[in-house]
Amino acid sequence: MTFGTHQQQNPKLLKSLSDDAARLNAYWNYRDHTAPELREPGCIKRQPGRLGCDFKENGTEFKIAILGSSYAKNHHKMIIQECRHRASTISMADVTGCEPLAAPRKPVDNGKFSTDWTQECSSRLEEFVEFINETQPDYAFMMTRWFAVAEPYDNGPDNLNNDTIYLEMRDQLRKMLPNIKRKLFILDSFPRIHPEGIENIAREMKEGKKTMEEINMSLYEPKQFEWGRRRHAELVKNECGSKCELIDYVDAFWNQTMNTFQFFDSKGFLYFTTTLHVSAHGIEHVRPIYTKICAGATKTYSTGLTLAYVSNGYCSRFGPRTCYVAYSLMLHFLSHSLWSLLLSFSYRYYILFKPAPTRKTLVIILCVIYIPSLFQWVSFLWAQDDPEELREILHEAFPSYNLTGHTVTGTSNILCFSALYTILHMTIPITPVYICILILRRKIISRLSFQGVNITKDTKNLHSQLLMALAYQAVIPGFYLFSIASYAIGQFGIYNHPALEYFTFSSFLLIPFLSPLASFIFVTPYRKFIKHSFFKMANVEPGETSSTPQNYTSHIHVIG
Repeated sequence: MTFGTHQQQNPKLLKSLSDDAARLNAYWNYRDHTAPELREPGCIKRQPGRLGCDFKENGTEFKIAILGSSYAKNHHKMIIQECRHRASTISMADVTGCEPLAAPRKPVDNGKFSTDWTQECSSRLEEFVEFINETQPDYAFMMTRWFAVAEPYDNGPDNLNNDTIYLEMRDQLRKMLPNIKRKLFILDSFPRIHPEGIENIAREMKEGKKTMEEINMSLYEPKQFEWGRRRHAELVKNECGSKCELIDYVDAFWNQTMNTFQFFDSKGFLYFTTTLHVSAHGIEHVRPIYTKICAGATKTYSTGLTLAYVSNGYCSRFGPRTCYVAYSLMLHFLSHSLWSLLLSFSYRYYILFKPAPTRKTLVIILCVIYIPSLFQWVSFLWAQDDPEELREILHEAFPSYNLTGHTVTGTSNILCFSALYTILHMTIPITPVYICILILRRKIISRLSFQGVNITKDTKNLHSQLLMALAYQAVIPGFYLFSIASYAIGQFGIYNHPALEYFTFSSFLLIPFLSPLASFIFVTPYRKFIKHSFFKMANVEPGETSSTPQNYTSHIHVIG
């Protein structure tokens, strides 16, 4: 923002403005951050012994926390005004002079004001951590006037890993950041004003003996604040990246004409008070910063209701839609394989008592069995949500995941019918179907072992072979159980890890591999065909094998 000097203005207008400035400046200096226009009523005190209070708002999108020194109270009303329409709760915790990231270790230069509060700041650090842990905000504003964070370096600006204050800032941030769901805004250090000359600004502007630049420079305290900015910059860069954002008042109050930090406007109205807080006029000056932050805040999603898939195979070359359709098709085949396995056991048991059904009847049965899986595939296609929205959800839940170059698809809310039907159809039938398969297997074995069954030896031997294959296949649904267990652990937020997420689908993939393998191993015609094909490829003549049928015994074995 560019300001002119007061000499360029109309003298009568300047006198009137100077009088208004003197009156308002005196009021702001007297009331400071406790002025009614800077205080929001209705903050409900939190539990006894707990730091802070809560404002209940009418929004539904997210929760906000404001914490810090008296600067938190200095700014809270303005932040509430800008964000309340979207927030359900706004919590505030303020401790005079104390910073959430570090406690002073060296004598504090607080001008003419008391420094008694510095003794308790060290014990307050853990209270700030508990405040964030208990409120679990989506967005947090850390508002402080620098003291500790801008202490002189222990070993210079390039050796912060051995700097006492920086290490404490890092430890505090690591404790708080996991409990802030989306973003932490930190007020960066900025030049401090000399309080002695503040009360004279309006008078000196009116007298005209000093230029605006001269008055402003007499208030300027250049030392130390750069040390705080350096520590903040390194902290954001090394510890939280895009999850943290610095609010820069140097940029907000910088006067391009004078090329310096501005403590009052061209009419003499103060941006800062004699107690070093931001005046009501200064609050209005920085309001656009917070208007932009609150308007740009993205909605927080419940990751517990989100089911997202990250594809890195060939389908990613064709886009998210292709990956999602292919994934849906795969799921429907997996679910249908379970019903097919149950049908195989049911059919084998049925023909032990009755003639085999006609081909037409079998086709009808196969179509009926296929309907639930087909409906799953078609309905699940409508559950796909916007990939960018899903990326935001994943970034919120797993900020350490690097999704660059990967195709993201899925459903943001699994409670919609199309997604919920698929999940229920893939999970609930497994246990009852598996029980039915084991029961049918037991009944088939019992039937085949019964001495009075009137079937030929060849037929009985063939049944034995098929039964062995089905017994082998009966073990296969166990992999469903592993997949469903790992999926449930992740979906309900019990534990999340890339290995667990890969295991869900790795277990599923074993099913289509092992199922046809049973036929190749235990069914003689298939096994002979594979042997013949292998020997032919290897240019090896197969040896002679006896084809004399063996007598059936109670031991089930393979005839080949």
